[in-house]
Amino acid sequence: VGGGGGGGEDDDLIMADDLELTLRCPLSMLRINEPCRGKSCRHAQCFDLSTFLEFAQRHFNWLCPLCSHPLEASDLRVDAFFWEGAGGGARRG
Repeated sequence: VGGGGGGGEDDDLIMADDLELTLRCPLSMLRINEPCRGKSCRHAQCFDLSTFLEFAQRHFNWLCPLCSHPLEASDLRVDAFFWEGAGGGARRG
């Protein structure tokens, strides 16, 4: 799970079987602190909740940054499994 611990870009990936996730938010390109996605989104990848809320309010763009599905604040779900897939202790805040 994850990279080899060498501090490179591989440390920002979670790989389990055929699933590959990144620990970087697609909006900020920074490490995700609160993994989030829309309740109707079908992808496993998450984005950072606070980054998304700031972006959505500033740009009036309430679309999922990964699949472009329309979102409302009530649709957002923090994904606790995302950190479990990262090895449980991979959360850095």
